Amino acid sequence: MRNYNMDFIRGIAVLGLVFINCYSFAIFELNYTPLTTPPASDNFLHTLSLIFVEGRFRTLFTLLFGAGLYIQFQRQQCIQPLKKRLYWLIVFGLIHGLLLWAGDILFLYGVSALLVLRYLDYTDEELKSKAAFFTFIALLATAMFMLGLNEEPLYRDSPEFYQIYNSYYQSIGAHFSQNITMSIYMLLTVPILLLWASAGFMLIESPRVHRRPVCLSQATLPDSFKLS
Repeated sequence: MRNYNMDFIRGIAVLGLVFINCYSFAIFELNYTPLTTPPASDNFLHTLSLIFVEGRFRTLFTLLFGAGLYIQFQRQQCIQPLKKRLYWLIVFGLIHGLLLWAGDILFLYGVSALLVLRYLDYTDEELKSKAAFFTFIALLATAMFMLGLNEEPLYRDSPEFYQIYNSYYQSIGAHFSQNITMSIYMLLTVPILLLWASAGFMLIESPRVHRRPVCLSQATLPDSFKLS
């Protein structure tokens, strides 16, 4: 049974993810690179993105992923079928990340969900405690990572930018080589920076559907998940 409210919100979250990721579809590691003197329109759109989009829709999608994972666990009362799905999600994520775009999130969600599966039979308070602990680890790791950064700012009208851009698109082989290199870097950072935040957000939503009957009729779902 599909939950159309969740599907609708998930669709909005995906649109938000497309909007924020379109900056880095061409070259993942460059993301949004401003001009030395950016026009007012660039500043306006970048500020709007930082306030209303950046991190918001990724968090929303992760919360919904965690809720959906727990609903499937309730229906099946067994984690083995869920593990098989997540293994395939990881495989597709690796293929997508290595061959198409290094910013893939399927691998991240698959690995994070495998960690979350270990705690789905915990009590509400235990789930909240685990979610808070994982989120704290993510904040601590991110803060340490940001403190260690010491990069010079890159501008779109600088020679350095054109050098990176031309090296990326000088041939198909160079494109794939750079993408694979960046994908491997992302795979190494997932356990350190991204895994804990994603797992924590997935666990945050689990108590809302925790200890519900296996039969997910509208009467047994939380109000926010009921079908209209």
